[in-house]
Amino acid sequence: MSGASLGSTVFPDVAGRSPVDHAGTVFLIRHGEIPANYAGRYLGCRCDPPLSEEGRESCRALSELPVDRVYSSPLLRARETAAFLPVKFTVENRLREIDFGQWENLTFEQILRRAPEEAIRIWKEERDAMVFPGGESVAEFHFRVTAFFRELNEEDGNTAVVTHGGVIMYLRRILAGASAQKEQTFLIPRGSFVKFAFAELKKL
Repeated sequence: MSGASLGSTVFPDVAGRSPVDHAGTVFLIRHGEIPANYAGRYLGCRCDPPLSEEGRESCRALSELPVDRVYSSPLLRARETAAFLPVKFTVENRLREIDFGQWENLTFEQILRRAPEEAIRIWKEERDAMVFPGGESVAEFHFRVTAFFRELNEEDGNTAVVTHGGVIMYLRRILAGASAQKEQTFLIPRGSFVKFAFAELKKL
């Protein structure tokens, strides 16, 4: 592991004071804050809000990260975050958030009122088997995310990946060898990042 462990979260305001990482570090960045009216809602790849003013302000320090290459989800909130990094970013469609289908932009309370009990049970107890109604299956989501990270090349040097909570939770829990039911414990705040060595990706 290089720098902060998978269990550590680094906020952009300290990025500039961190020691320069050796080549081969992956910075896994969650996009910045979004407008408050989206709080508590399931936001996948269908809703595409911009960063809030707070989000843009907190992401400014990302310009100090020692990166050589940047990949970003195609969603606006990720692209606006990636624009603060010191090198131009490449849009990578596989980094988009999961497609929640009919659950998109709903609170969990609204979902509980509308969704079949069996769908709720699967989401709570067998997350990896979930297929969102009218959306993506968790298996499909995992496949595309894993495929992207397996293709990252250490020879590109320090690499920043700007993406979403779902992508970050999945990747971190897989690398940690944790169960799907513990995935929520691997979420990091918006506008923060974790970093690890390319060697960790060999676990995928």
